Amino acid sequence: MAYPFLKSVRAAGGYKLLIEYQNGERRWYDASCLPWRSSFYAELGNPEYFMRVSVDEAEFSVSWPNGQDIAPEELYEGSLPIMETIEEKIAV
Repeated sequence: MAYPFLKSVRAAGGYKLLIEYQNGERRWYDASCLPWRSSFYAELGNPEYFMRVSVDEAEFSVSWPNGQDIAPEELYEGSLPIMETIEEKIAV
């Protein structure tokens, strides 16, 4: 399956990621399911560090400064779509 390209990512409370794709699709990813006890993901348990997430354009996914990342297929398939709000529908 081909996944849409990422446009932006923003960290939210409770280890959630708000993801926006270039096709306009927006999704929530719950990163609390990552294996925090592994040394690779341990730093993500620090809320301040978790907030430093960014789009990794080279890998078509999201990553953090010390190399932690989430595979594009996991990010898409493991996330939930965000439904449009009434205000957004009215504005169209």
